[in-house]
Parts: sequence; C-alpha cells; structure tokens
Amino acid sequence: MTSVLLASMVGAGEPTWDTSLIDVLPELKGNGHRDYHAITLWRLLTHRAGGEANAENFWVYLEMELKKCRLAILEANLKEPPVRKQGK
Repeated sequence: MTSVLLASMVGAGEPTWDTSLIDVLPELKGNGHRDYHAITLWRLLTHRAGGEANAENFWVYLEMELKKCRLAILEANLKEPPVRKQGK
C-alpha cells in the first residue's frame, strides 16, 4: 500500500523517486542513523537501503495514531547503521 501511495504522489509530480527519506520525513533527521539520511524513496521501497527486510517489534506501536506509529517504527529500526551494503 505504501508503494502505491508513493507512486501516486510521484505520478502527480512530488516527491520524486530520487527524493531522500529525510526530505519526506524530516522528523527522522535527529533520530535515525546518519547513513540513512541520503537514501532515496526508490532505494527504500526496493529494499536497497541497507536496512533489515522487516521491522522489528512493530506491534509495540500499533496502539499509536497512524503517523506517529509509522514514525516510531522507522525511528526504532533506523537507529543502527545499515547491516548490508546499500545497493543502487
């Protein structure tokens, strides 16, 4: 669903696939590992950002409001440096 929504936004002209995650969610800048700051939406959605394939402990946040839930999951899962080399 996330990919479909982002593709609709990209189709409408903003953001682009080359937009960085930090540009879309600046709230992550102080909370995520700096190695993730330059990843693009394309790299994230195609599993080439270097992070784990699945978020850990996502169920802990499910009682939160949706946007806060998703930000909390990203913050928790992007704190450590990428475990794999980032692909193209």
